[in-house]
Amino acid sequence: MLLTLYRLAVVTQRCYFCNTDNSKKIRLTPVCHVRHDKCKYYFNMILASLADSAQYEALHPLFHQAFEYVKQNDLTQAPAGKIELDGDKLFISVSDITGKTAEAAKLESHAKYIDIQIPLTAPETMGFLPAGACKNSPDGYNAAKDITFFADKPSAYVRVEPGQFVIFFPHDGHAPCIGEGAIRKLIIKVLV
Repeated sequence: MLLTLYRLAVVTQRCYFCNTDNSKKIRLTPVCHVRHDKCKYYFNMILASLADSAQYEALHPLFHQAFEYVKQNDLTQAPAGKIELDGDKLFISVSDITGKTAEAAKLESHAKYIDIQIPLTAPETMGFLPAGACKNSPDGYNAAKDITFFADKPSAYVRVEPGQFVIFFPHDGHAPCIGEGAIRKLIIKVLV
């Protein structure tokens, strides 16, 4: 089953669910994207159109720079590799991948970076499972690569079309690269 998840982002300093003041913990997001005992809810992944990216720029101070760069440059013709926008704080990986089956895609999460993933040439499906629900990590966290792989299976899948983006926060388990054939995509890494 293909599930499309959308979320309304409204800038506030309090979590809508638990009313915790988050002004020092997170960067003005409407729902907690930090784990604390008081709140059972987390700000999960976002799927939206690049044309609407301005609605989400308040979620992190570097989002505006990332989205503007993507909109102002034709990255379908850029060489594969890393584009540094603000050192290790903000960079883009231009990747040429071969789509895989949902069964072959591995769930992953990151601790230090937010992922903004944008398919450029073909649709890409991505699995989703909150990292808190991911229990089976045979190798644990790899700090050098900022990644944890999980053997768990996603609870939902989203299809991301060229012209759309998905944001995965550190607590969002995601299984990218599901699709057919060659796919050029961007993975924007934003330091938390």
